[in-house]
Amino acid sequence: LSSHDGIGLMPVKDILSEKEIKQMCIGAKENGGYVSYKQNSDGTESPYELNITYLNALSNPDEKQEIKIEKIISVHAILLSFIGVPSIYIHNLLGSSNYNEGVKITGRYRTINREKLNKENLYKELADKKSIRNLIYNKICSLIELRKNEKAFHPNAMQEVLFSGNKIFSFIRISCDKKEFIFTFYNISNKPQNIKY
Repeated sequence: LSSHDGIGLMPVKDILSEKEIKQMCIGAKENGGYVSYKQNSDGTESPYELNITYLNALSNPDEKQEIKIEKIISVHAILLSFIGVPSIYIHNLLGSSNYNEGVKITGRYRTINREKLNKENLYKELADKKSIRNLIYNKICSLIELRKNEKAFHPNAMQEVLFSGNKIFSFIRISCDKKEFIFTFYNISNKPQNIKY
């Protein structure tokens, strides 16, 4: 979903329209992040990556903590349900926010997502059952455990995308021995949705 550099845009350039990518760039800036650009051969610039933590990329500054947590857990649930071997950037797992002070110190946008954490402070936050770090870390760890315990989530298990409309993202995972099926449904809208299957 992201890396130490932020959120790369090159993988979506043939999937999303220029307007959609521009909207993502606007959203990143509105949420306290930056956009890095690459120089094109014709002298123009194209957005290359969003320099922002994933938590900040998903939620605006005014949203309640529980909504921010729901969003980041939802996208990691999708990631952990997909075929293959998932990878989670440490600052996503720990629910880190933008490190704007670091950008001021280094003058580099990528520093926003590379804060060096103080071990004692981190452990205190992870021990606090009401902290955003504790809630995100434990919920993602629960998803990882769920994935590890289900044959249908094996990296080589089959996957078949379902078409449930533009507000529900869904697919089936089928275990390698074809004995276990898991149907996944993710509400990607901001309103409750009904599913009929």
